[in-house]
Amino acid sequence: MGERTYFPRLCLIQLGTETMTAAVDPLAVGDLSPLFDCSSIRRVLKLVHAGWQDLKIIHNDRRVPAPVFDTQIAAGPPRLPAQAALRVVVHEFLRSR
Repeated sequence: MGERTYFPRLCLIQLGTETMTAAVDPLAVGDLSPLFDCSSIRRVLKLVHAGWQDLKIIHNDRRVPAPVFDTQIAAGPPRLPAQAALRVVVHEFLRSR
């Protein structure tokens, strides 16, 4: 969320692994540095959709998230519009199978 601030703020973090999923309220947690530290672990792929604003927040904290795969960018033109929602990307992917 960045409409009324000079800098974007994380309002919801959705995390998942092969064995679990979680939704985190960063405003309630406070210190996100352990998560930001994990963002630069190179053996863990970070999968995002339209994640440029979220990644910018981590980058502003002097960390460089890597490796990152953004499904919105991967699904982009010419096949889908540049701003395709995740719902649209998944639908198109499943339909083409």
